[in-house]
Amino acid sequence: DHQKNISGKIMSIDGSCFKFHPTKENEWLRYSLDSVFYNEGEYANTNSNNTHWMDISKSLRLDLKPWRTQGNHILICLQRDIGWNAKGFDQQDWLNKTVKMIRKQTGRPIHIRPHPSNKLDWSTITTAYSDVKLTDSVTRPLQADISGAHAGVFFNSSSSVAAVLEGVPVYVSDPGAVTWKVANHTTRDIENPVMPDREQWLYDLCQCHWTIEQARNGDIYRHFNPYLPS
Repeated sequence: DHQKNISGKIMSIDGSCFKFHPTKENEWLRYSLDSVFYNEGEYANTNSNNTHWMDISKSLRLDLKPWRTQGNHILICLQRDIGWNAKGFDQQDWLNKTVKMIRKQTGRPIHIRPHPSNKLDWSTITTAYSDVKLTDSVTRPLQADISGAHAGVFFNSSSSVAAVLEGVPVYVSDPGAVTWKVANHTTRDIENPVMPDREQWLYDLCQCHWTIEQARNGDIYRHFNPYLPS
């Protein structure tokens, strides 16, 4: 509040959207001004070039795979039941409504992946609907659940980034999700997902990410300096 009152800026530092990488999840962090939410904060990343993507893809050995047109199951990824990113939403209610809507559209198997740190019991959903199962998110990597998926469904989890990179069409509910621009927004179309161009979206997302070394040598300050009060 003090910074706002004096027309100052607040820099937020958040976890990487590529933290699904098994060994280097903290090598890159996400920086923004005034808000950590992707649709509210100033990330200074509009129409970015591919420099950060090239660095990140090399560092983490990531590729942008073509959109997948064939898959089997539908993956629903849950998130922490508490915390700022959840925005106070009722995750159980969201899950029930989401599965109910998907079941109206398709008979595909539904795999539900709880957040590894969420200890709530989600088993009742598996008996309420046909061909629904829980996956073991503690021992099973996210990429294993994405493999073979027809689509991925999320509230606003950054896990959706992993699905987009793998070419799996995603459905997200919250406009604050980092994948909102390349996602579908209603599971009524679960059998006919939109598959937009992802290149500029990916460059912009990667531009948000910086290393500790770049923080030390002033790259982040120089990049955000035009957005700071004079």
